[in-house]
Parts: sequence; structure tokens; C-alpha cells
Amino acid sequence: MGPLGRVAIDVADELMGMRDFKTGRLDPALVEIAKRLRVAKQTVVSALRRLKLHGFIDWFRRTRPVEHPEPGGPVVEQDTNAYWFKLPKWALDRVRASLKRGPVPADVQTHAADQAAQLASMLAQASPEERIAFWHGDGPLSGPLKALQASLAQGGAVSPATGLNPRREVK
Repeated sequence: MGPLGRVAIDVADELMGMRDFKTGRLDPALVEIAKRLRVAKQTVVSALRRLKLHGFIDWFRRTRPVEHPEPGGPVVEQDTNAYWFKLPKWALDRVRASLKRGPVPADVQTHAADQAAQLASMLAQASPEERIAFWHGDGPLSGPLKALQASLAQGGAVSPATGLNPRREVK
């Protein structure tokens, strides 16, 4: 099992199952982990240290106030630790590398190029109305684009006959 050991892997697996998914809390007692795994408390402590050393887990030591402290006695006592999982940089780099997209196979590139050439050829032979229908279907732009195309096909002018916009009079 490498530098972690079987028990450390079992401890990590057990902690994964003990997480409270609603609150995000993970704060079991060491005795509870040991009881579930049927190992000694010190074995769990050693396994947690190895997990922390290798960057898979960390914890925050918590304390709680003693309700009625005796004069000169402790005013806080140890509470359960709050744990959280981490991922070491080398493991994170390995996961990222495995999730990267590999190169596109040559046959896929060839197929995509053939499809693009066929589409360009088809659109070059299509009428303006067919191109509008292809690109916009029944979408919100298809009606205005068809009306504009019909106006242009009939020789309609977009600007006034003079080619200039009418001047506004300033009062």
C-alpha cells in the first residue's frame, strides 16, 4: 500500500463515508473511527498523521470550555477534531493531466473537413431564402430577414432615392 499503509487508506475511506453532506461537517472522535475499523486508537492516530504528511487530509484541533472549572484547573478540554480532505499537488496535476483532451484522431479531422466542404458547397448553391431557412429556421430573425430579402429582390431601396438621409429641421 506504499507509504500510507492499508490502515491509512481504510481511515480515509471511513472518513469519506462519515461526512455530513448537509452541513459539510466531518468531526468524528478518534475512538469512533477506531471502533468502526476495529483497530486501536493509536493506530488511527498514526494513520491520520501519515495521511496529513502526504497531503491527503488535514484537521483543526478544537476545544470546548469546561462547565465548572476547578480553581487553577483547565478551563478548556479537548473536543473532536474537525477534518477536511485535501489533494496533494502531484495528485492534482495527475488528475488534471488525465482529464485533458487528447489529440483529435485524424479520421475525425478529415470527416469534419469533408462535412465543412459539403456544407459550403450546399450553401453556395442555395437561394438566399434557403440560406435564411438553414441558419435561422423558424427563429425570431427568420421573418425580418425574409422580408428584407424580398424587399431587396424587388429592387427596394433601404435609403431614400437621393441616397442621403432626410435632414431634420432644428427649430
